[in-house]
Amino acid sequence: MDGSMLDGLEKLFLALSDKTRLRLLALMVDGEVSVGYLADTLGESQPKISRHLAYLRSAELVSTRRDGKWVY
Repeated sequence: MDGSMLDGLEKLFLALSDKTRLRLLALMVDGEVSVGYLADTLGESQPKISRHLAYLRSAELVSTRRDGKWVY
């Protein structure tokens, strides 16, 4: 196994090792939802949810789409 594959696996497992990120993935399993919905549902601040989503994006587990002022 080469170094880049190990780096990718490390990033994936680190992304999945956080309870909040796992909860976010569970809420998105049926399709896209807004960041505001995720924040409200988990009772967390929008900036905190956005940081978790950025981590999931960097691990290539989620993607984003902007529609006006809303981010999905």
